[in-house]
Amino acid sequence: WYQRRVRAFNAKFQERWFVLTDKTLTYHTPNGHTEKGRISVNCIRCCELVEEETFNRPRLFQVVYSDKEKLRALYLQSDTKQTQDEWIQCIRLVSEKSCPERMLRHYHSGAYIKKKWSCCQKSEKKND
Repeated sequence: WYQRRVRAFNAKFQERWFVLTDKTLTYHTPNGHTEKGRISVNCIRCCELVEEETFNRPRLFQVVYSDKEKLRALYLQSDTKQTQDEWIQCIRLVSEKSCPERMLRHYHSGAYIKKKWSCCQKSEKKND
């Protein structure tokens, strides 16, 4: 449905090939052959921009999803603003269509680093 290379954050930003369908968001090695992870769109809670200062990188966005009742964030970096906007729009479209009542109304525009949010300095880990 939609696929493009973007960088994903784990210990460092590594290039990954992402594929979005109406059921899953998967990510693969840069050549697209080996799947590295899979997120059901039913588990996605929001897809939003991330403050550039959070990781000192431009064009960041996050996919917040539930994993065994715990919220996790996948941080992504696109090559262009247009690509960033397209990914956010597409991920929102499929996840809101799949399960609109589970979408977060509030989110953090930063990351939880050193026991506090970079955007608001709150120490509680939950999204509010």
